[in-house]
Amino acid sequence: MPNRRADVLASNASAPRNRSGGGRCNNAGIYNVAPAPIENEGFCWERVVACQSFGNVKYSLYEQCPERTHFTKWAASALLATLPIADKAGLTTPLLKAVVDTITRVGVAHTDQLEGILKLKHVSYCQLQHKAHPIIEDREPPANNPDYVPSTHFEKYESREFTNRTFVQAPESEVRPTEAQCFAHPKLLCTL
Repeated sequence: MPNRRADVLASNASAPRNRSGGGRCNNAGIYNVAPAPIENEGFCWERVVACQSFGNVKYSLYEQCPERTHFTKWAASALLATLPIADKAGLTTPLLKAVVDTITRVGVAHTDQLEGILKLKHVSYCQLQHKAHPIIEDREPPANNPDYVPSTHFEKYESREFTNRTFVQAPESEVRPTEAQCFAHPKLLCTL
């Protein structure tokens, strides 16, 4: 039977800084994970603000949403920046050249048209990442039991292993077989 723990560590890395809401960080730079789980299954700014983006999860993007528009613009900008590097290294492909030419013709500012060209399928935004063997002995019962999983809310706790970090354990609704345990590390990956 797989371990059903969902321990997560919020790191001292700075919170996301974007015009769309960003994550919440306290004065020490530690993420403040909202206790109530986000009900939206896909990627949304609400999840980022709640600091509940699991690092090894590919979140779907809904059609015609602000999140898709935001990441489409970033993906287009990244592709435009890639072409000169690929050219210099002799790695330019006809497909890359055609996509970059289309983006250049449309313009990065015209995200409505770009969304028809670049079909982003998933976003991974890592705020919570796996912590494989957290020390739980200091927790109050029943939370010190390896099989314990909170029923409805994220539960914060401290560990003597990392005195300057805060751990949270995800509730039953957030426990998935491959992403059960996580700690914070900001990272953005887009799958085109």
